[in-house]
Amino acid sequence: MFWELNAVGTAFTYRELYQPEHIVIASLKTVPPYVKELLTEFNTVVRDNVYPGGSGEQELITYIKHALSWQTISASPHPTVAGSRNSRSTHIQLLIF
Repeated sequence: MFWELNAVGTAFTYRELYQPEHIVIASLKTVPPYVKELLTEFNTVVRDNVYPGGSGEQELITYIKHALSWQTISASPHPTVAGSRNSRSTHIQLLIF
């Protein structure tokens, strides 16, 4: 139970402090479904079994690519120079448990 509360508390704290567009928790181990559901309520994505060759490795890569490509598509139709005040960047917070 401590792990679950720690994950939820950490995700909530990061969301409040940094206000990222995406929070992803990557776990080496399988995360119980009820914990995934609880974290989903806090707009936190959970990918478990994230290790070389693990089932979650490709899921995490795919999620990050999707989040980054969505940002590119949803940005202004007029490209801006990086660093200009009109440019937008995607903020993905990756927490590893």
